Amino acid sequence: MLGEDFDPQIKAARDDLERSIRPATEQLARVKDLPSISRLSGLSIEIEYCVTGEVDVELQYGSNSDVSHDIGMRSDDSYPYEARVIAAAGKPLDIDAEAIQLSVDTSSFYE
Repeated sequence: MLGEDFDPQIKAARDDLERSIRPATEQLARVKDLPSISRLSGLSIEIEYCVTGEVDVELQYGSNSDVSHDIGMRSDDSYPYEARVIAAAGKPLDIDAEAIQLSVDTSSFYE
């Protein structure tokens, strides 16, 4: 979890995140080998993940030609998102991409 203090503009923070990703994914890959997960795999129990964050976007008004001739513009914005994912408890990383419920709150665009 990155937490509220994570600033992607700080190179040291990005470097630390990149160093942490591989060990974290390796640990997740070993979850399926735990005895408790083996016992759960025989049951029809599901777990639900709730993932939150922000999506950064570039908005463009007008065509590329309009922008290059100063009659269009681009601006950056970001919007919060929430994703809900359901997986079998015995296979917590076996996620069906089509089953992900994704919601992006763009209401701040209209403020």
